[in-house]
Amino acid sequence: MAQDQSVDNKTLKVILVVEDDEAIGEVMKMALSEEPQFYTLLATTPHEALNLAHSIQVDMLIIDYLLREMTGIELYDRLHAMKDLSHVPTIITSASLGQRTEELEERHLLGLEKPFDIDTLMNTINQLLSQ
Repeated sequence: MAQDQSVDNKTLKVILVVEDDEAIGEVMKMALSEEPQFYTLLATTPHEALNLAHSIQVDMLIIDYLLREMTGIELYDRLHAMKDLSHVPTIITSASLGQRTEELEERHLLGLEKPFDIDTLMNTINQLLSQ
């Protein structure tokens, strides 16, 4: 993924989507790109997400729980430990969210059960970014 564009964080909210199912990730990225206030980056691996988080200021994280190399919670913990990301709102997505309740509650994270509709995603993002 080429990251040669500069991002004006004063006007745009940068959302990092971490989804290893590229089709789902692309749909989310496309839907978010319809909103002029969002600049969306898609990472398909945890390592790619960590690299992006080191190179650009992120305003929100949307992380799939079931990633190939680590869980979304493990990735969240690593990202959250970074100084610039310690207070970034995060949504965890999963097809089996009910099994993740304890982990989400411990970290005060919001979860979205897959499949979710785009309106629900947008409402959740706007709610978290306005806090």
